[in-house]
Amino acid sequence: MELPIQVTLAANAGVLLRVRNTSILIDALFADTSSCGPSPETRERLLCGLPPFDEVDYVLFTHLHQDHFSEDVTREFLNRVTGLLDYLIPHYQEEGKRRIVIAIGCTGGAHRSVAIAEAIGRHLTAAGLRVRTSHRDVDLEQARILRGEDE
Repeated sequence: MELPIQVTLAANAGVLLRVRNTSILIDALFADTSSCGPSPETRERLLCGLPPFDEVDYVLFTHLHQDHFSEDVTREFLNRVTGLLDYLIPHYQEEGKRRIVIAIGCTGGAHRSVAIAEAIGRHLTAAGLRVRTSHRDVDLEQARILRGEDE
């Protein structure tokens, strides 16, 4: 039985695939760093989740390029996370808790999550807290490279 697949071009090589009731947005361009980027209208639809980019079930990035993420969004994410921690940690301390574990993850665990974890660690250290950061999956990336496996 052949499944109908609906394909919508997002920009450059970015596509939205709809198969049955599942939609996957692959390599959509969000940042204005590419001459092949989406039109302003398409970019607005992507960022606001307007049709046909509404009800996206999965977002997949097959590689890490500047056009797939935004420095401004990352900065805002860090501000929100550190703001939340600045609010929550004193409450944990009031309850007598002496330890909190914060986990940040991403596919691969060797680039974005490391940078975000380090930034959060620096923020909490500057606030006078004792911090220990560790990066569980960094060695997995190195092992994959040594075995000659592609990302």
